[in-house]
Amino acid sequence: VSGGERPAAVARILDWRDAEEISAEWEELSRSSLDANPFFEPAFALSLAQHAPQEHRPRFLAVRETSGAHRLIAIFLLESSGAQTWKSPFVAFGAPLLRRGCAQEALDAALDWLRTREGAPGFFHSQLDARGATCCALLSHAVRNNLPVQEFDRRQRAAMIRDDNGVIREVAGKRRKELGRLLRRLQDKGEVTFRTATSIPDVRNAVEAFLTLEGQGWKGERGTALVCNPVLATFTRTAMRRMAGLSQCRVDMMLLDGKPIAIGLVLLSHDQAFFWKIAFDEEYGFCSPGAQITLSLGHSLAQDAGINVADSCAIPNHPMIDHLWLDRREIIDPVSYTHLTLPTIY
Repeated sequence: VSGGERPAAVARILDWRDAEEISAEWEELSRSSLDANPFFEPAFALSLAQHAPQEHRPRFLAVRETSGAHRLIAIFLLESSGAQTWKSPFVAFGAPLLRRGCAQEALDAALDWLRTREGAPGFFHSQLDARGATCCALLSHAVRNNLPVQEFDRRQRAAMIRDDNGVIREVAGKRRKELGRLLRRLQDKGEVTFRTATSIPDVRNAVEAFLTLEGQGWKGERGTALVCNPVLATFTRTAMRRMAGLSQCRVDMMLLDGKPIAIGLVLLSHDQAFFWKIAFDEEYGFCSPGAQITLSLGHSLAQDAGINVADSCAIPNHPMIDHLWLDRREIIDPVSYTHLTLPTIY
Protein backbone atom coordinates (compact mmCIF):
# COMPACT_ATOMS: atom_id res chain seq x y z
CA VAL A 1 0.00 0.00 0.00
CA SER A 2 1.51 3.28 -1.09
CA GLY A 3 2.06 6.25 1.20
CA GLY A 4 1.84 4.15 4.35
CA GLU A 5 -1.95 3.92 4.08
CA ARG A 6 -3.67 1.31 6.16
CA PRO A 7 -4.82 -1.60 3.97
CA ALA A 8 -8.56 -2.20 3.73
CA ALA A 9 -8.06 -5.85 4.70
CA VAL A 10 -5.37 -8.19 5.97
CA ALA A 11 -4.81 -11.91 5.45
CA ARG A 12 -3.45 -14.51 7.85
CA ILE A 13 -2.96 -18.26 7.77
CA LEU A 14 -5.02 -20.57 9.99
CA ASP A 15 -4.74 -24.27 10.61
CA TRP A 16 -7.94 -26.31 10.84
CA ARG A 17 -8.23 -25.87 14.60
CA ASP A 18 -8.06 -22.07 14.31
CA ALA A 19 -10.44 -22.19 11.36
CA GLU A 20 -12.93 -24.24 13.37
CA GLU A 21 -13.14 -21.38 15.88
CA ILE A 22 -14.43 -19.00 13.19
CA SER A 23 -16.75 -21.53 11.55
CA ALA A 24 -19.88 -19.46 12.33
CA GLU A 25 -18.39 -16.40 10.59
CA TRP A 26 -17.15 -18.63 7.80
CA GLU A 27 -20.60 -20.07 7.30
CA GLU A 28 -22.06 -16.55 7.11
CA LEU A 29 -19.38 -15.62 4.54
CA SER A 30 -20.31 -18.64 2.43
CA ARG A 31 -23.88 -17.37 2.18
CA SER A 32 -22.59 -14.05 0.82
CA SER A 33 -19.84 -15.32 -1.49
CA LEU A 34 -19.59 -14.58 -5.20
CA ASP A 35 -19.79 -18.24 -6.19
CA ALA A 36 -21.36 -21.17 -4.39
CA ASN A 37 -18.77 -23.72 -3.35
CA PRO A 38 -19.77 -26.32 -0.74
CA PHE A 39 -16.31 -27.89 -0.93
CA PHE A 40 -14.78 -24.73 0.59
CA GLU A 41 -17.49 -24.24 3.20
CA PRO A 42 -16.71 -25.21 6.82
CA ALA A 43 -18.87 -28.34 7.12
CA PHE A 44 -17.04 -30.05 4.27
CA ALA A 45 -13.60 -28.43 4.33
CA LEU A 46 -13.06 -28.73 8.09
CA SER A 47 -14.20 -32.35 8.08
CA LEU A 48 -11.66 -33.23 5.41
CA ALA A 49 -8.93 -31.09 6.97
CA GLN A 50 -9.46 -32.82 10.31
CA HIS A 51 -9.41 -36.35 8.94
CA ALA A 52 -6.99 -36.13 6.02
CA PRO A 53 -3.40 -37.31 6.48
CA GLN A 54 -1.27 -34.49 7.90
CA GLU A 55 0.63 -33.88 4.67
CA HIS A 56 -2.62 -33.41 2.74
CA ARG A 57 -4.39 -31.07 5.13
CA PRO A 58 -5.11 -27.61 3.76
CA ARG A 59 -4.25 -24.33 5.34
CA PHE A 60 -6.84 -21.59 5.42
CA LEU A 61 -5.98 -18.05 4.34
CA ALA A 62 -8.55 -15.87 6.08
CA VAL A 63 -9.00 -12.23 5.07
CA ARG A 64 -10.58 -9.65 7.38
CA GLU A 65 -11.45 -6.01 7.01
CA THR A 66 -9.26 -3.72 9.10
CA SER A 67 -12.03 -1.31 10.06
CA GLY A 68 -15.62 -1.41 11.23
CA ALA A 69 -16.72 -4.83 12.38
CA HIS A 70 -13.57 -6.48 10.98
CA ARG A 71 -15.74 -8.78 8.90
CA LEU A 72 -14.39 -11.97 7.42
CA ILE A 73 -14.42 -11.24 3.67
CA ALA A 74 -12.56 -14.18 2.13
CA ILE A 75 -11.38 -17.73 2.69
CA PHE A 76 -8.80 -19.40 0.47
CA LEU A 77 -7.83 -23.04 0.92
CA LEU A 78 -4.15 -23.52 0.19
CA GLU A 79 -1.73 -26.40 0.01
CA SER A 80 0.38 -27.04 3.10
CA SER A 81 3.21 -25.05 1.54
CA GLY A 82 3.22 -22.31 -1.06
CA ALA A 83 0.18 -20.52 -2.45
CA GLN A 84 -1.39 -23.15 -4.64
CA THR A 85 -5.09 -23.80 -4.23
CA TRP A 86 -5.59 -26.96 -2.22
CA LYS A 87 -6.27 -29.94 -4.43
CA SER A 88 -7.95 -33.11 -3.31
CA PRO A 89 -9.58 -35.97 -5.19
CA PHE A 90 -12.66 -35.25 -3.07
CA VAL A 91 -12.93 -31.59 -4.15
CA ALA A 92 -14.61 -30.92 -7.50
CA PHE A 93 -14.73 -27.10 -7.43
CA GLY A 94 -12.01 -24.70 -6.33
CA ALA A 95 -13.49 -21.19 -6.15
CA PRO A 96 -12.33 -19.34 -3.02
CA LEU A 97 -15.07 -17.71 -0.98
CA LEU A 98 -15.06 -13.96 -1.73
CA ARG A 99 -17.66 -11.74 -0.12
CA ARG A 100 -19.86 -9.89 -2.60
CA GLY A 101 -18.85 -6.24 -2.76
CA CYS A 102 -15.45 -6.91 -1.14
CA ALA A 103 -13.70 -9.14 -3.68
CA GLN A 104 -11.06 -6.66 -4.80
CA GLU A 105 -10.15 -5.71 -1.21
CA ALA A 106 -9.89 -9.39 -0.32
CA LEU A 107 -7.70 -10.12 -3.32
CA ASP A 108 -5.49 -7.12 -2.52
CA ALA A 109 -4.92 -8.52 0.97
CA ALA A 110 -4.18 -11.98 -0.42
CA LEU A 111 -1.72 -10.44 -2.88
CA ASP A 112 0.03 -8.51 -0.07
CA TRP A 113 0.34 -11.77 1.87
CA LEU A 114 1.61 -13.61 -1.20
CA ARG A 115 4.36 -11.05 -1.79
CA THR A 116 5.80 -11.91 1.62
CA ARG A 117 6.15 -15.55 0.60
CA GLU A 118 9.63 -16.31 -0.68
CA GLY A 119 9.58 -18.48 -3.78
CA ALA A 120 5.80 -18.15 -4.34
CA PRO A 121 5.43 -16.68 -7.85
CA GLY A 122 1.66 -16.43 -7.83
CA PHE A 123 -1.74 -17.78 -6.96
CA PHE A 124 -2.56 -21.10 -8.61
CA HIS A 125 -6.31 -21.64 -8.75
CA SER A 126 -7.92 -24.85 -9.90
CA GLN A 127 -11.39 -25.84 -11.06
CA LEU A 128 -13.05 -22.45 -11.42
CA ASP A 129 -16.18 -21.71 -13.44
CA ALA A 130 -14.79 -19.83 -16.45
CA ARG A 131 -17.93 -17.67 -16.54
CA GLY A 132 -18.38 -17.40 -12.78
CA ALA A 133 -18.18 -14.25 -10.73
CA THR A 134 -15.12 -15.45 -8.81
CA CYS A 135 -13.11 -16.07 -11.97
CA CYS A 136 -14.16 -12.66 -13.33
CA ALA A 137 -13.06 -11.00 -10.07
CA LEU A 138 -9.68 -12.74 -10.18
CA LEU A 139 -9.06 -11.67 -13.76
CA SER A 140 -10.19 -8.10 -13.06
CA HIS A 141 -7.86 -7.96 -10.08
CA ALA A 142 -4.96 -9.20 -12.20
CA VAL A 143 -5.61 -6.57 -14.86
CA ARG A 144 -5.92 -3.80 -12.26
CA ASN A 145 -2.59 -4.81 -10.73
CA ASN A 146 -0.83 -5.50 -14.03
CA LEU A 147 -0.34 -9.16 -13.13
CA PRO A 148 0.26 -11.70 -15.89
CA VAL A 149 -2.37 -14.45 -16.02
CA GLN A 150 -2.14 -17.84 -17.66
CA GLU A 151 -4.88 -20.43 -17.92
CA PHE A 152 -4.53 -24.18 -17.95
CA ASP A 153 -6.77 -27.06 -18.93
CA ARG A 154 -9.96 -25.39 -20.15
CA ARG A 155 -12.60 -28.15 -20.28
CA GLN A 156 -16.34 -28.70 -20.07
CA ARG A 157 -18.35 -31.00 -17.85
CA ALA A 158 -21.99 -31.97 -17.80
CA ALA A 159 -24.41 -29.74 -15.93
CA MET A 160 -28.04 -28.70 -15.76
CA ILE A 161 -28.49 -24.92 -16.00
CA ARG A 162 -31.79 -23.06 -15.71
CA ASP A 163 -32.29 -20.78 -18.71
CA ASP A 164 -33.74 -17.26 -18.89
CA ASN A 165 -37.24 -18.75 -19.06
CA GLY A 166 -36.72 -20.63 -15.81
CA VAL A 167 -36.43 -24.03 -17.50
CA ILE A 168 -33.79 -26.75 -17.08
CA ARG A 169 -33.51 -29.01 -20.10
CA GLU A 170 -34.07 -32.69 -19.44
CA VAL A 171 -33.19 -35.63 -21.63
CA ALA A 172 -35.94 -36.78 -23.99
CA GLY A 173 -36.40 -38.99 -27.03
CA LYS A 174 -34.73 -42.33 -27.53
CA ARG A 175 -32.48 -42.16 -24.49
CA ARG A 176 -35.34 -41.55 -22.07
CA LYS A 177 -37.46 -44.26 -23.73
CA GLU A 178 -34.61 -46.75 -23.48
CA LEU A 179 -34.10 -46.04 -19.78
CA GLY A 180 -37.84 -46.37 -19.26
CA ARG A 181 -37.76 -49.79 -20.91
CA LEU A 182 -34.86 -50.90 -18.69
CA LEU A 183 -36.67 -49.63 -15.62
CA ARG A 184 -39.70 -51.73 -16.49
CA ARG A 185 -37.43 -54.78 -16.71
CA LEU A 186 -36.28 -54.06 -13.17
CA GLN A 187 -39.87 -53.60 -12.01
CA ASP A 188 -40.54 -57.18 -13.09
CA LYS A 189 -38.23 -58.23 -10.25
CA GLY A 190 -39.86 -56.17 -7.50
CA GLU A 191 -41.06 -52.77 -6.37
CA VAL A 192 -38.81 -49.92 -7.50
CA THR A 193 -38.91 -46.70 -5.48
CA PHE A 194 -36.87 -43.50 -5.34
CA ARG A 195 -36.22 -41.73 -2.06
CA THR A 196 -34.38 -38.57 -0.99
CA ALA A 197 -32.79 -38.25 2.46
CA THR A 198 -32.29 -34.75 3.89
CA SER A 199 -32.63 -34.94 7.69
CA ILE A 200 -29.63 -35.82 9.85
CA PRO A 201 -30.88 -39.32 10.82
CA ASP A 202 -31.95 -40.16 7.27
CA VAL A 203 -28.71 -38.84 5.77
CA ARG A 204 -26.67 -40.78 8.33
CA ASN A 205 -28.41 -44.04 7.39
CA ALA A 206 -28.21 -43.29 3.66
CA VAL A 207 -24.48 -42.54 3.87
CA GLU A 208 -23.90 -45.89 5.58
CA ALA A 209 -25.82 -47.56 2.77
CA PHE A 210 -23.69 -45.66 0.24
CA LEU A 211 -20.42 -46.72 1.87
CA THR A 212 -21.57 -50.34 1.89
CA LEU A 213 -22.75 -50.25 -1.71
CA GLU A 214 -19.56 -48.58 -2.98
CA GLY A 215 -17.44 -51.06 -1.04
CA GLN A 216 -19.20 -54.01 -2.68
CA GLY A 217 -18.40 -52.81 -6.19
CA TRP A 218 -15.29 -52.45 -8.31
CA LYS A 219 -13.90 -49.68 -6.10
CA GLY A 220 -14.01 -52.04 -3.17
CA GLU A 221 -12.16 -54.68 -5.19
CA ARG A 222 -9.46 -52.13 -6.06
CA GLY A 223 -9.29 -50.82 -2.51
CA THR A 224 -10.30 -47.30 -3.54
CA ALA A 225 -13.78 -47.26 -2.00
CA LEU A 226 -14.18 -44.82 0.86
CA VAL A 227 -14.98 -47.61 3.29
CA CYS A 228 -11.59 -49.20 2.57
CA ASN A 229 -9.93 -46.26 4.32
CA PRO A 230 -11.33 -45.70 7.84
CA VAL A 231 -10.07 -42.09 7.84
CA LEU A 232 -11.90 -41.22 4.63
CA ALA A 233 -15.03 -43.08 5.69
CA THR A 234 -15.05 -41.03 8.90
CA PHE A 235 -14.58 -37.84 6.89
CA THR A 236 -17.55 -38.71 4.68
CA ARG A 237 -19.80 -39.50 7.62
CA THR A 238 -18.77 -36.31 9.44
CA ALA A 239 -19.06 -34.00 6.45
CA MET A 240 -22.47 -35.28 5.37
CA ARG A 241 -23.82 -35.17 8.93
CA ARG A 242 -22.62 -31.59 9.40
CA MET A 243 -24.01 -30.55 6.03
CA ALA A 244 -27.35 -32.23 6.72
CA GLY A 245 -27.61 -30.14 9.88
CA LEU A 246 -27.34 -27.03 7.70
CA SER A 247 -29.63 -28.33 4.90
CA GLN A 248 -26.59 -28.40 2.62
CA CYS A 249 -26.86 -31.93 1.26
CA ARG A 250 -29.22 -34.63 0.08
CA VAL A 251 -28.80 -38.33 -0.61
CA ASP A 252 -30.86 -39.78 -3.46
CA MET A 253 -31.57 -43.51 -3.51
CA MET A 254 -33.05 -46.02 -5.90
CA LEU A 255 -34.44 -49.05 -4.07
CA LEU A 256 -35.64 -52.47 -5.15
CA ASP A 257 -38.04 -53.92 -2.57
CA GLY A 258 -36.51 -51.50 -0.06
CA LYS A 259 -32.89 -52.46 -0.83
CA PRO A 260 -30.67 -49.62 -2.14
CA ILE A 261 -29.25 -50.44 -5.56
CA ALA A 262 -28.08 -46.94 -6.57
CA ILE A 263 -27.20 -43.95 -4.38
CA GLY A 264 -26.01 -40.42 -5.14
CA LEU A 265 -24.50 -37.95 -2.66
CA VAL A 266 -25.35 -34.34 -3.51
CA LEU A 267 -23.92 -31.18 -1.91
CA LEU A 268 -25.96 -27.98 -1.88
CA SER A 269 -24.92 -24.33 -1.71
CA HIS A 270 -26.82 -21.15 -2.63
CA ASP A 271 -28.82 -22.06 -5.73
CA GLN A 272 -26.49 -24.83 -6.84
CA ALA A 273 -26.24 -28.59 -6.46
CA PHE A 274 -23.07 -30.64 -6.87
CA PHE A 275 -23.44 -34.34 -7.72
CA TRP A 276 -20.47 -35.43 -5.63
CA LYS A 277 -20.53 -39.25 -5.47
CA ILE A 278 -22.42 -42.16 -6.98
CA ALA A 279 -22.49 -45.91 -6.25
CA PHE A 280 -24.65 -48.70 -7.61
CA ASP A 281 -25.13 -52.43 -7.34
CA GLU A 282 -23.41 -54.04 -10.33
CA GLU A 283 -25.75 -57.05 -10.11
CA TYR A 284 -28.41 -54.84 -11.66
CA GLY A 285 -26.24 -53.49 -14.45
CA PHE A 286 -28.80 -54.73 -17.00
CA CYS A 287 -31.06 -51.80 -16.07
CA SER A 288 -28.31 -49.12 -15.84
CA PRO A 289 -28.94 -48.19 -12.19
CA GLY A 290 -26.35 -45.39 -12.30
CA ALA A 291 -28.14 -43.76 -15.22
CA GLN A 292 -31.52 -44.33 -13.55
CA ILE A 293 -30.55 -42.53 -10.33
CA THR A 294 -28.92 -39.74 -12.35
CA LEU A 295 -32.08 -39.29 -14.43
CA SER A 296 -34.27 -39.27 -11.33
CA LEU A 297 -31.99 -36.81 -9.52
CA GLY A 298 -31.88 -34.53 -12.55
CA HIS A 299 -35.68 -34.45 -12.77
CA SER A 300 -35.96 -33.67 -9.06
CA LEU A 301 -33.46 -30.81 -9.31
CA ALA A 302 -35.13 -29.45 -12.45
CA GLN A 303 -38.41 -29.28 -10.55
CA ASP A 304 -36.80 -27.46 -7.60
CA ALA A 305 -37.20 -23.73 -8.20
CA GLY A 306 -34.42 -23.06 -5.70
CA ILE A 307 -31.81 -24.79 -7.89
CA ASN A 308 -30.46 -22.93 -10.90
CA VAL A 309 -27.30 -24.94 -11.56
CA ALA A 310 -26.58 -28.62 -11.03
CA ASP A 311 -22.92 -29.52 -11.54
CA SER A 312 -22.16 -33.15 -12.36
CA CYS A 313 -18.61 -32.91 -10.91
CA ALA A 314 -17.79 -35.43 -13.66
CA ILE A 315 -14.82 -35.74 -15.97
CA PRO A 316 -15.21 -34.18 -19.44
CA ASN A 317 -17.00 -36.39 -21.95
CA HIS A 318 -18.33 -38.70 -19.28
CA PRO A 319 -19.91 -41.66 -21.13
CA MET A 320 -23.04 -41.75 -18.96
CA ILE A 321 -23.96 -38.36 -17.56
CA ASP A 322 -23.05 -36.37 -20.68
CA HIS A 323 -26.09 -37.92 -22.36
CA LEU A 324 -28.45 -37.17 -19.48
CA TRP A 325 -27.41 -33.69 -18.28
CA LEU A 326 -27.44 -31.65 -21.44
CA ASP A 327 -25.78 -28.36 -20.50
CA ARG A 328 -22.06 -27.77 -19.95
CA ARG A 329 -20.09 -25.89 -17.33
CA GLU A 330 -16.74 -24.58 -18.53
CA ILE A 331 -13.96 -25.13 -16.00
CA ILE A 332 -10.47 -23.59 -16.07
CA ASP A 333 -7.36 -23.45 -13.87
CA PRO A 334 -6.09 -19.84 -13.94
CA VAL A 335 -2.80 -18.66 -12.46
CA SER A 336 -2.10 -15.02 -11.60
CA TYR A 337 1.59 -14.24 -11.22
CA THR A 338 3.15 -11.56 -9.05
CA HIS A 339 6.57 -11.27 -10.61
CA LEU A 340 6.83 -13.36 -13.77
CA THR A 341 6.56 -12.31 -17.40
CA LEU A 342 4.53 -14.77 -19.46
CA PRO A 343 3.36 -14.69 -23.08
CA THR A 344 -0.29 -15.48 -22.30
CA ILE A 345 -1.78 -12.39 -20.68
CA TYR A 346 -5.42 -11.34 -20.42
